[in-house]
Amino acid sequence: MRSVSRRKTSTRSWWETRRGDFDLFTSEAVEEELGATLFPHQEEMIALLEGIPRLELSSEVHTLSARYADELLVPRLQASLDGVHLAVACYHDCDVLLTWNIRHLANPNKVDHLRAVNARLDQSTPKILTPDYLMEPWP
Repeated sequence: MRSVSRRKTSTRSWWETRRGDFDLFTSEAVEEELGATLFPHQEEMIALLEGIPRLELSSEVHTLSARYADELLVPRLQASLDGVHLAVACYHDCDVLLTWNIRHLANPNKVDHLRAVNARLDQSTPKILTPDYLMEPWP
């Protein structure tokens, strides 16, 4: 497993060199997660979200998030954030959900299950990737 320090370095590098290559979106759920506990550089990370359009956390997003917990895509206890992040990206037809949450989101073992659930629900399925993956030129 990659160290936290390596992930921080990789993420900073992505923000400095590649973020301009993408149309970025965020949601209140990201802001909520960043503000939930105190950690080093918290204000700097929150400031990175300034000017990035926010996708709506509609009732449909919350319903979809709960469905993902019911379908065992995210743990029920995590549904309030992991499921919301996933539901926002799927409901709003995002191309990519960028995350370091490999256990519950960027987990290759869950991709087929997510696609099957989303096919039944007529939802799009974004690529769920880490910043490392997007350091390479994007097609």
